[in-house]
Amino acid sequence: EHCVFARFLSKGNSYQDCGHVCTRNTVHLRDQNGKDNLVLADLGCRNTVFMAESQSGVYNLNDWRRAGVGRLRIELVDEDGKDSVDIVMAYL
Repeated sequence: EHCVFARFLSKGNSYQDCGHVCTRNTVHLRDQNGKDNLVLADLGCRNTVFMAESQSGVYNLNDWRRAGVGRLRIELVDEDGKDSVDIVMAYL
């Protein structure tokens, strides 16, 4: 798999020889609108690009429930503890 961190921050080509530079560096990809989108590597060395601006589905919850959606996944990137609690509580 392609790894942005390995490609630009190490002499390696993959998780096998990159030196895990993702644990010591922060990477953003700039989009066509000039916004910096955070790139994070998970424990399996897969890269995820997070939009520069947060998205929320909280205003669609009732429609989703009526449609039969019973579970949601909330992804938090760099929120502090209080903000994390506030966000999760908004979905309950």
